[in-house]
Amino acid sequence: MRRQRRTKANPKMTDTLSLTPQLYPLGATKMPQSNSLAALAKLEDNAVMTDLSFSLPDELAGPLKSRLAKGHYADAGEYLRELVRRDLDEAADTAWVREKVAEGLASGIIDKDPTEVIEDIIAARRARRG
Repeated sequence: MRRQRRTKANPKMTDTLSLTPQLYPLGATKMPQSNSLAALAKLEDNAVMTDLSFSLPDELAGPLKSRLAKGHYADAGEYLRELVRRDLDEAADTAWVREKVAEGLASGIIDKDPTEVIEDIIAARRARRG
């Protein structure tokens, strides 16, 4: 992390994570000679990373530094990647639940009491078994 100077317009923003939009192969410290996507695709694991840049307010930078100091994560990038992964997993789970709710609503709503429905299902199953 590099320090950002406090200003009157921005008195609480002190930490800036350096993340500029550039493509790097996973684990590389610099771009390969050819920066075409075809050349990057041939790299081991076909992994490409994008650098970003943004500022964190002190109330977020402090807890981030604490997490890093406790050894939970190697660096801020690892922590942020984990947060993005969790968010994407949660979004996928939410989408799945919404899909199932829509599917249930589309199948129609019955006016029977839920206890009656369960009793009917049990009776039908017993009838099939003989």
